[in-house]
Amino acid sequence: MIYKILNFIKRIFGKRASVPAPTPIESPVVIVPPVATGEFKLFIPLKLYGLDFPTRRKKFDDAITYAESRLWSKEFKDWFMAFKFTQLGHFENKTNEELFYLLMRPVKSNYYVINGTIFNRGVIGYNQDDYNTEGGDIYTYAAHYDSFEILDLVDHLTHEWLCHGNNFSHAYRYSPERERSLPYAVGYFLGGIK
Repeated sequence: MIYKILNFIKRIFGKRASVPAPTPIESPVVIVPPVATGEFKLFIPLKLYGLDFPTRRKKFDDAITYAESRLWSKEFKDWFMAFKFTQLGHFENKTNEELFYLLMRPVKSNYYVINGTIFNRGVIGYNQDDYNTEGGDIYTYAAHYDSFEILDLVDHLTHEWLCHGNNFSHAYRYSPERERSLPYAVGYFLGGIK
């Protein structure tokens, strides 16, 4: 029982919640988009679990490739610069330009497709660092993963991996403001929900 309580607390507050706010950006870093090498530049997978079926692995690769290409697009940057994000927490005083540069940092993570139960109603997956592996740990329930179209997976992976991996957060419970938090808004935009 104590293990479940500790995991619940970690899911709500997480390791990243206690990380101090980054120092202010004095001058923007010049971001150079990746060349067409097929190498991921923002989503850096360390170990992959549950992608042992060729269709699952192809879906994963296609989703990451699509997300990376959209993240480097002018359309995304223009949308991002004009959007009014909510629930920024310790990033509240940052400009959208500063938020953009904070978002576009590479994130190393392990990725797991796992079996779930009915208890996880509506939860697609989550980000939880188990502290025993290098990088973060992203979990997606297999039933959702297998039913997803590519854009659904792009939305989910961007939300969990890139946004949470770069310390952006949102409220635990649903609210209209949560939908405009950076993880949700960016995931929705890349997933085609505007």
